[in-house]
Amino acid sequence: MLPTSKDESLNELQNLNFRFETQLQIAKDFAIHGFEFHPLFHQETLEIDTLVNDVMEAIIYFLEHKFTSWQPLLYTIDISEKNYKKHLSTESNDWVYQFAWAIIKREAQKVFFKKHYK
Repeated sequence: MLPTSKDESLNELQNLNFRFETQLQIAKDFAIHGFEFHPLFHQETLEIDTLVNDVMEAIIYFLEHKFTSWQPLLYTIDISEKNYKKHLSTESNDWVYQFAWAIIKREAQKVFFKKHYK
């Protein structure tokens, strides 16, 4: 079943192979824009909390050091600027966490579609 919410994505990500494929998709999309995750990101399936933290660190890095690549990155991942602004405009301090989940969810959907419709 296609992951459509954070909870369903979390269920899909319980499968270690699916999670690792999602990690590789995330790494691929970020690498296109000049960001490399640590070597373990490409070599072993991370715990979900670690995956979220790594994506959060990548988001912060882009916003602080590669802001001109931010919009092209969102385009590559296929997350709308509207979605980003929705997270950014919340009064919650955890918007980076929530947006990291949005990225992971979208990348998981891409992996799902590749597996089931290839």
